[in-house]
Amino acid sequence: MFNEVYEKKMIEQLNRPTRYILAMLVDAVTASTAVVLTYFLNPRDFEGPVVSQLWWLILVAGVAAVSVFSLAGLYRTILRFAGALFFTKVILSSVIVTSVIAAVTFGYLRYVNLSFPLSSTATFAMLLSIGASCSRL
Repeated sequence: MFNEVYEKKMIEQLNRPTRYILAMLVDAVTASTAVVLTYFLNPRDFEGPVVSQLWWLILVAGVAAVSVFSLAGLYRTILRFAGALFFTKVILSSVIVTSVIAAVTFGYLRYVNLSFPLSSTATFAMLLSIGASCSRL
């Protein structure tokens, strides 16, 4: 009980730009983790040269997530008043991030003549939506 109150006061003492940067960092790590989990949840789809060719996707996911979430206004929402609209924005933003990453990935893999499973995009979108929603609670 004491630790929870202390941690909450410690976060409240941070200035607004520091809290924004902290939230963006958490979202970048969440998106990168969602990419890695997508690899592990679909092990047959990511064997051999595909994973070694897509290492950079972990970095791109973090940058894309922070950019889209920022444009969607997710960092301006006061979480005390967050409702269904906020979580709808999180889900739609996750779908947009997934679309951007899928377009970049499919374009790159077409260039190097490798295949990529389409089902992994849905897995990534679900993991990113859940991760981004839970990180705000």
